[in-house]
This record gives sequence, C-alpha cells and structure tokens, in this order.
Amino acid sequence: MMELNRTTQSGNTAENIAGRDINIKTYNFEAIKVSYDKLSQLFAKIEEERKSNAPLNQFIEELERFTKPKSGVVKTLEQKLTEGEMQSFIEYALDAKETYSKFLMKHQFLKSAQEINVYLLALVRTYFNHQIYPVIQSGADQAAIGNLIVKNIVEPILAQLKEDTLGFTAEHIDGMLYFLTGNCYLEWK
Repeated sequence: MMELNRTTQSGNTAENIAGRDINIKTYNFEAIKVSYDKLSQLFAKIEEERKSNAPLNQFIEELERFTKPKSGVVKTLEQKLTEGEMQSFIEYALDAKETYSKFLMKHQFLKSAQEINVYLLALVRTYFNHQIYPVIQSGADQAAIGNLIVKNIVEPILAQLKEDTLGFTAEHIDGMLYFLTGNCYLEWK
C-alpha cells in the first residue's frame, strides 16, 4: 500500500489551502487620473493676457454658440422649468442665470477666460444630459433632482477649479445650468 504524505498544521491559519489548483491573476492598473492640465494652462494664460493688455472685442466662436438660443422653438427658462415640474427652482434659476451672465460679461475680453467658460459650459451640458436628464424623465421629485445637480454637476466642476483665478462659485456653476436651459441647450421634461 502506498503511504500518503501527512503534515500536521495545528496552530497555523491559511486563506487558501487548495495548493496548486488555484490560479490568481493580478492586474496592476495605474489609477486613471483625470487631467486638468487644460484648465491649469488656461488659468495661467489669463494672467499673461491681463499683463499684455490685449483684450478681445468679440466672443470666440465656441462661446458665441452657447450665448445665442438654439434655433427652433424658443421657450423661456420659466416655461421649461414649469413644464419639467420644477417651479420651485424658477426664482433661484433666474437669479443664478443672471449672476453667471454678469460674470461671463465681466471676463469677456480675455480669450482664455472665454475658453474656460466654453469648457465648463460643455461639462455642465454633458453632465446634465447624461446624469440628470434621465432622472428627470423617470419622474424624480424636485429635491432628488436638486441633490443630483449638486453631486453630479456643481461639486465635480468646482473640484476641477483648484487653480481658478476668475472666482467661480457654486452659484456660477448653477447659473451655467440655467443659462444653457434658457438658451435651449437643456430640457427639463
């Protein structure tokens, strides 16, 4: 008879006692880092533009697109929020939109500032269309939508503005949302 190899392991602990029959694959992924280099470079360029005192006299093409209402049926911001059953947001939305519009006009003569606004408006639009609009369509209540706006739009964008030299605030980011809504780039129903 063949004798089995016996081992005593009293007092020892093991997570895996299967021996050679378990294959463990380890994948080392480098953490995906979102690059904010573009914003950093644009904020640095603002200071250069201020020193050179070479203001623009018009909006760059990309920003001009966002400042004009999309063609087609144009509804007011109030109509859009009412249709989306977001009436309690109307007063704040109008104020935030005006605050952002004034902020945009204040910095309209610096090309880098315009490029930063284009970048941020595009982020607001993208985040809204992919993360907020589907929730609106599913019938979520106003409080839930408001919370999603803060968590999925305002906070992530503010996190990207670490080198901000223009003075963006959470209300400016909210204002961008309503600015885009008023110009028919976002739907609420």
